[in-house]
Amino acid sequence: MSLFSILVDIGARTADLETGLDRVDKRLEAFGDGVKRVGEILTAGALVEFGKSVIEAGDHMKTAADRANVAGDAFSELAYAAKQNGVGLDALSSAIIKMNKALSEASTGALAPNEALTALGLTFKDLKRLAPELQLEVIADRINKLQSPADRARAEIALFGKAGAELGPLFEHGAEGIEKLRQEAENVGAAFSEDTLKNLEEAHKSIDRLESSFSGLAATLVGSVAPELSKILDTITAIISQTRAPNSKRRSIS
Repeated sequence: MSLFSILVDIGARTADLETGLDRVDKRLEAFGDGVKRVGEILTAGALVEFGKSVIEAGDHMKTAADRANVAGDAFSELAYAAKQNGVGLDALSSAIIKMNKALSEASTGALAPNEALTALGLTFKDLKRLAPELQLEVIADRINKLQSPADRARAEIALFGKAGAELGPLFEHGAEGIEKLRQEAENVGAAFSEDTLKNLEEAHKSIDRLESSFSGLAATLVGSVAPELSKILDTITAIISQTRAPNSKRRSIS
């Protein structure tokens, strides 16, 4: 083979290699675009789910605050303080509801809540002009100053119900510590204004309405084709039954 032929052969093989590499490169590029599109879809889906979870959490917060009769911003601050001490939202709400009830009974002269307040060096008059979140701080501070764990537990249950026992770790901070945690909630953006919680509540209601509409539409569509679908399924069942092996009879016992 002449040198010229060899060079021509090498050139041809090089061209084939470049063509193959181009095809690989295009496939990788297409694959990359596909991965990118999948990533974009997954990212969008994750953002939607995250947004939905935030809306649900906000609605839950608003409901708990309303039940406890505490302003949304103050309740969200207390919720943050409670969470830092392992206390859940529902436990906090239940405890404040019980406190409100105990103080209401104390205002009418009920013996048990008044005795519990007296043991803390408090009277209903000391608390009646304070907002619920501040009432909680004052009572928590006095409970924290009790020397006996048994006395602290008794006061927690008497004024905050069963959920009061869960608030023990929070009460250990006293009024000053709880106030610092509330301020921390504000600083880190964990506190929500009343308007924000209302907007999240309305958004959650809108999501519920949309999901209900979709469910109703799906039921209507399926219901409209259900009779025909049943006929088709019955026909398929009959065909399967007819094509079964005829020797499926039980063997007689000799």
